[in-house]
Amino acid sequence: MRIFTCLVLTMIALVPAVRALDPSSVPYTAQFQESSSGKSTFLRTGIKARSSNGNTVEQEFAPDGKTVVKESLYDAANHVAYNLDMSSKTALGKAVTMGHMHTPKDSPLGYEVVNGVSTTVYPVRNGESHSVDGKIWFADGTDIIVKISIELPAGGGTYLYELTNVKIGSEPDNNDFIIPSGFSISKPVN
Repeated sequence: MRIFTCLVLTMIALVPAVRALDPSSVPYTAQFQESSSGKSTFLRTGIKARSSNGNTVEQEFAPDGKTVVKESLYDAANHVAYNLDMSSKTALGKAVTMGHMHTPKDSPLGYEVVNGVSTTVYPVRNGESHSVDGKIWFADGTDIIVKISIELPAGGGTYLYELTNVKIGSEPDNNDFIIPSGFSISKPVN
């Protein structure tokens, strides 16, 4: 799945930028579903949130939809990302700098409401042929990706990412961005 995720992120990164948005400017909370059909089939569900100061959290659920099996936190003030191992109760820190998400240079394909959120739809292009391989939906006036749909190369199937129950502008609970008590924390590595 790591190679697959890198492929999708590379395809999204190939969307040229016209203007940078401040990633910490708009807080939100949402549920997410990420899936792939075809050669590399998987399904991930969970929740994610971002505070107005840029801290982020993502929790991935087990198939029961309740048990957290993986959690990632980003501490924007200290530029540290933590991956929490729920079974060993450890938080592995890594020094990182989060970049700004860019809206695409291409003209929008249109405007749609996705799960109650007004969005602008842009094409996702293949880096080699520049053909349109999918679409990406940004919440209007933000850098929040509400939906991605990409046809993977070489008959690899379809990648789909979608937010539901999106609450934009409401500040999430600060406790969501704190490593739980009982976890041992490793020093950030570069």
